[in-house]
Amino acid sequence: LDGLDKNSLGQLPHLKRLRDTIYSKEFRTFVESVAGLGSGELIDKTDCSCNIYPQGGHLLCHDDVIGTRKVSYIIYLTDPDSPWKSEDGGALALYDCIVDPKGKARKLPLPDYHPIKRPLPF
Repeated sequence: LDGLDKNSLGQLPHLKRLRDTIYSKEFRTFVESVAGLGSGELIDKTDCSCNIYPQGGHLLCHDDVIGTRKVSYIIYLTDPDSPWKSEDGGALALYDCIVDPKGKARKLPLPDYHPIKRPLPF
């Protein structure tokens, strides 16, 4: 949003408000509290990205360990007039990394997260 001209930015007031909220000190304080971090542990640098995946699209398995990142989260922006259903796809699949008795790391799938009840998974 920072690279948009004033006219273009004016056409996205809700997105700007969401971005400003996510970048706010109040939101960082909230994230610190729910993530069990100490007060002031999160710095004021926030990275955001926005993605839209077509039907059948997906991300490859990856971790979100980048630099000094302490917390990653996803905000599902679903149409309030057309509630999301499991058959729509788009579930978040998480994997726990375990080490087997031979010392080899294995990915253990956890239950998929469906954004029906909570739009902000941590």
